[in-house]
Amino acid sequence: MNTFKTILKYAKNDFNVDLKQVSYIGLQNSIVSLLKKHKISDLQEMKIDIEMRIQHLELFNIDTFMSARFGFYALVFAIVAIIFSNASLLNQFINMEIGEFIRLLTSFLVFILVSFRLISDKQKKDLMYLKFKLRCLDIILKQ
Repeated sequence: MNTFKTILKYAKNDFNVDLKQVSYIGLQNSIVSLLKKHKISDLQEMKIDIEMRIQHLELFNIDTFMSARFGFYALVFAIVAIIFSNASLLNQFINMEIGEFIRLLTSFLVFILVSFRLISDKQKKDLMYLKFKLRCLDIILKQ
């Protein structure tokens, strides 16, 4: 993940302008100049909003959620697979072969892993940009 490109992409979307910077300082100066067009009260409101969004992302971080639960999910699915490894027991509940059942469970776990990885990457990118924008806001508000 290229952090500069990520911040640049988010800044372009956030400010609806075409920023063509090649350094963090240049991008920071561009964002500061765009933010200076706002009133101080709007900037303070923006800062509070960004701080709350950062806090929300940190509190509801999907990595912490999944690290505690994915092992539990895998264990439960393994126990279910062992219980249903007896073909007659499996056929009583579900009309499918054990191989199909294990493939279904494995596919479900892979789907969970991939989806949570994508969510985790998105949260990290959001957090990175919000902290950069907060830094730019702090520069203006300290002046």
